[in-house]
Amino acid sequence: MQGNVVLGGAPRHTPPGGVVREGAVGAWILPIACSGDIDGDGSIGGTDLGLLLTQWDSAGTADLDGNGIVDALDLSAMLAGWGSCGT
Repeated sequence: MQGNVVLGGAPRHTPPGGVVREGAVGAWILPIACSGDIDGDGSIGGTDLGLLLTQWDSAGTADLDGNGIVDALDLSAMLAGWGSCGT
């Protein structure tokens, strides 16, 4: 796995029209979650900001950078992604 791309292999798999037991590989692109969308509504907005502020200086779902505490780094990450999470 690299970023949001996953490669999977099947050694000795015989794909349709392939050589017997030659093996196969597949690639999948996983959707990237919108990490600042704490309330799960598809965008980063005021509700998410409120949730972040209520968890300030503690561990919680608003710990966007994974350092174990909700702090200014998480606020910065949230503000950087402010708005719609659509692609």
